[in-house]
Formats: sequence, structure tokens, C-alpha cells
Amino acid sequence: MSKEVYYSQEWYCLKDEVLASAHWECADCGWSADTAHHLTYEFGVICDPQYLVALCEQCHKVRHGLTNWRWETGPILEKWTVEKCSSAQVKGAEGNEEKSVQ
Repeated sequence: MSKEVYYSQEWYCLKDEVLASAHWECADCGWSADTAHHLTYEFGVICDPQYLVALCEQCHKVRHGLTNWRWETGPILEKWTVEKCSSAQVKGAEGNEEKSVQ
């Protein structure tokens, strides 16, 4: 499948139609949608809007198996934040002593 079709005026119009009909809301998490995801390629890239769903960038990655993290739950972000904060060394108020953040 050629990716060139995704730069065509026809694709941009179809994508905008799908996003507008979804009120620019991601079908998976409710955040702002910015892409149209194909539910099937059986009817080609330029197809009936019923075979497309509006998604945000992150949920689109989830649908393609590129990540397992979603905006609504964010387990990877929460884990990363907790690990980074609990192991960080913070300078004391005078700047000469270090304290571990617990």
C-alpha cells in the first residue's frame, strides 16, 4: 500500500469529515482527536467514513500496537514519574546538602 494517498486532498477531506462527525473527540479516550483510523482496509484507504474512527495520536498508536499506554489511565507515565521522583536527589534549601525525595 502506498502512503502517498495519505497526502492527497481526497484523504484530507475524508479524514476531516470523520473528525468533524466525531466532534473532534477520540473514540477511545475522549481527548482531542487528530487522526482517522481504518477499522478495515477491505474497501481501500479512501473508503466510506463508517470504516474509519476518530482517534487521538496516542490511542492511534495503541490501536497499531506501538504502545500500551492511554491518556485515560497513563500507567507508564505514573510509574515513570514515581520512579524518577522517589530516586531523585534534591538540593537542600541552602544548596549544600542533598536529600532523597520519598
